[in-house]
Amino acid sequence: MEAVVVAWLCDELRIDASELARDAKLVRTGLLDSAGLVQLATHLERKFGIQIPDRYIDADHLDSVAMIVDTVQRLMRT
Repeated sequence: MEAVVVAWLCDELRIDASELARDAKLVRTGLLDSAGLVQLATHLERKFGIQIPDRYIDADHLDSVAMIVDTVQRLMRT
């Protein structure tokens, strides 16, 4: 799952892989903006067959690769 997230961030948002350490802050450093968050959420919903509530599309849930993976895994269990 982590590889899928990293690949999408690199391919779609043109974020350099060297900036994607597992805990690197994406939103707080400006690598991922609000439009990018929506695009990411849409991609994750399609890829993993989940629904991401609007309230989860923020830096509190999707600010790093680790947080993205944790959020998706949590939503897959519900």
